[in-house]
Amino acid sequence: MSKQHVVEIGECLASIAYQNGFFLETVWEQGENKGLRDLRHNPYELVPGDVVFIPDKRGKEEECGTNAQHLFVRKGVPEKLRLRMTRDNQPRSNEPYTLIIDGVEFKGVTGADGTIEQSLMPDAKQCRLLIGEGPEEYEIQLRQLQPATEEIGLRARLSNLGYLDAGAADPDSVKQAIRAFQEAHKLAATGSADAGTLEKLKEQHGS
Repeated sequence: MSKQHVVEIGECLASIAYQNGFFLETVWEQGENKGLRDLRHNPYELVPGDVVFIPDKRGKEEECGTNAQHLFVRKGVPEKLRLRMTRDNQPRSNEPYTLIIDGVEFKGVTGADGTIEQSLMPDAKQCRLLIGEGPEEYEIQLRQLQPATEEIGLRARLSNLGYLDAGAADPDSVKQAIRAFQEAHKLAATGSADAGTLEKLKEQHGS
């Protein structure tokens, strides 16, 4: 039967829909979720405490011949993890990397613009990135990114782009980081996260 799901830390609509046996689009486009769509715009950037309407499941019949094997493929799985690696605002292009997702290794080379793209299950839990000589190691927090309009989402993007020290949350540090970002991208250096700054921040961050 239908239900209301309260979003918890580490969830996005893809993982919620998958765990309930639905495609992301099926849940996102429910009329009961219009208010959530208007508020968040992006199903991958929900905030803990948001409420998602989960509809009833509907059965589907398929005609199959007897005495034969039949393959059924579930659509909408897997999801895509997309990263863009930079250093000093320049893309880290053509660098070897290893992604370890729930214990499984995936090797590759970053794209010309520093991008990494990898398929993964919607409810994947752990992800680690090894990149470059050494190599450098990063823990990737899956489904943790909140909207840029939220303070935590703003700080996360500034930190990921190298403008703010990880964990720094005091207002002065955040304001200085915003101003540095604005100066780097030829925006009015006000130190305030106005609409234009947020749009450029999401563009540079990739989401």
